[in-house]
Amino acid sequence: MDWSNLFIDGSSDLPYTHCHLCGTPVQGQSYALMKHFRRYPNQDMVVADLEAVICRKCQLNMASSISENSRQNLQAFMQQAFDLEKRKAALLSEEQPAGLEAWLERCAVTHKEVDACLEFQVECHMRDGYPLFDLEYAMSPMCLSGEALE
Repeated sequence: MDWSNLFIDGSSDLPYTHCHLCGTPVQGQSYALMKHFRRYPNQDMVVADLEAVICRKCQLNMASSISENSRQNLQAFMQQAFDLEKRKAALLSEEQPAGLEAWLERCAVTHKEVDACLEFQVECHMRDGYPLFDLEYAMSPMCLSGEALE
């Protein structure tokens, strides 16, 4: 998979500049980038069909709107679905350098290769157009296959 345009707005071919929810400029602050991709194997194409940039303030507002029960369910899912220690160890090992491709080549839940997925989503914390690698929790950047999204 060619990740060269991952951090570029598909509608303008320029870096992202504003939060898609509130319109606040994102330069100089951290923000979340989510891109959903669909693969069209008969046409040898992968297309980003959904893009979202969410500033930190909107992320916190969204998090505070989640009920305690939903928060606990999400936390339980994350603990069950992600082997974060294994992912962290693999990404930081000398055998597999922790470049962007290493973080995104497989689904973080199913471990399915992204090149074999008909749909997948990339999530990444960003600052000034560059990914912030989360070495503590090994969660960003992250790829989720269509199966994991279901």
